[in-house]
Amino acid sequence: MKKVILSVAIIAGMLITTNIQKVHAIQEQPSVTIILDEGDGFVEVQLQDLSEVVQAAISAFTQEYDIKALKYNAEKQLTKVKLTKKDDQSAKTVYLDAEGKEVEAPAKTEEPERIEQETPSAGFSGVMQDNGFVNIKFEELNEKVQNAVRTIAQTYEVASLKYNAEQKIVKVKGTNKEDQSEKVFYLNEEGEEVEQPATQKQEVTEIPMSL
Repeated sequence: MKKVILSVAIIAGMLITTNIQKVHAIQEQPSVTIILDEGDGFVEVQLQDLSEVVQAAISAFTQEYDIKALKYNAEKQLTKVKLTKKDDQSAKTVYLDAEGKEVEAPAKTEEPERIEQETPSAGFSGVMQDNGFVNIKFEELNEKVQNAVRTIAQTYEVASLKYNAEQKIVKVKGTNKEDQSEKVFYLNEEGEEVEQPATQKQEVTEIPMSL
């Protein structure tokens, strides 16, 4: 019985090798190249890196399709197979689970725009910026404000995030993706947009370190 299974596996491997001649994603390399596919978490993978059941499922497609690319999402344990039909050259993409069963395409998670900003030091230097606003990281904001920033990021490239602890207001500076116009948003703790706080000129005084 084991010999029969081994023979089937060898034949399936030969069929797959014959049909995968134009696949750029499958190369003889010792490691998988980590190249994100459109930000969906799938990376290029070699056929031999997949489980036997997934390889067998892929071999079934080779009767009607040419395999164009293989990619894998380790977090979701899904294999993405890009196919081209041999007769009419129509393109098709299928997703296989860990058992080699075809499943629906995973829902794409909308990630917030990557916000590159200066990370504040562990202790503030004492020099207040923008009338009390200091740099703050996205993950330090509460959930409501984070959601508001995500909404802004759909239309604007977020350039910086700053926070005023006294007034409990977050300052979001963004650039419109269409016309490149700049805009500054002020959000309260509920993530609601508010008017720009009144400018307060404050003199920064050094606090003596003596206890």
